[in-house]
Amino acid sequence: MMITRIKISSKDNIISKLSSEKGVKIGVLRCKSNGTAGGTSILRIESGIETTSEDVVGWFDDLPGCSVVSIASVSPGKHIAMVRNAKCTLCNAFIGSDCFLESGSSTNNDSVIWRIFTPNNTSLKGMIERLRNEDCKVELLSVKKASSTYELTRIQDEAIRLALSTGYYDIPKRITLEELAVRSGVSKATLNLILRRGQKKILSERLEN
Repeated sequence: MMITRIKISSKDNIISKLSSEKGVKIGVLRCKSNGTAGGTSILRIESGIETTSEDVVGWFDDLPGCSVVSIASVSPGKHIAMVRNAKCTLCNAFIGSDCFLESGSSTNNDSVIWRIFTPNNTSLKGMIERLRNEDCKVELLSVKKASSTYELTRIQDEAIRLALSTGYYDIPKRITLEELAVRSGVSKATLNLILRRGQKKILSERLEN
């Protein structure tokens, strides 16, 4: 199995469109096909200004074929939204393939960088060919063998995501380790250990790449 980082630009890329037009940062936490031409994504949206959930819903309503299924405001200017798109070239390129989308993030040049799991080179090449046949611009950034060394456990992933979304990593912090531990349902010492081990894996993978 391989972990691939790939930059993709497509005509129906609502992530890049919104990121460019609104000056926001958008991360894709999950993405799946609806079984037709469309897809559903869970997005992390950071505007840097005090936008409300109503503002974000309005942004997507202004895009043809898009709608917000559900949205939660983490803090002013930071939101998690489940968005349905009537047409998603990327999602449908994965139907029938052995490749899996894991996550993505918007860039400043109308494209999205995706992290993809692929079983082998043949599957990866087939997926890239399908995308290019759909007039997508594709740039392969990196390919490496999957290793459990840097993969977060479920508990580490959940703890780090909660810490990030609640402002534990903000400067200044918006939540203390004690408060975060209460929300996580574990002791302060246990949570500290979970976060540090998870952070070490993330940093180690980042520096190796």
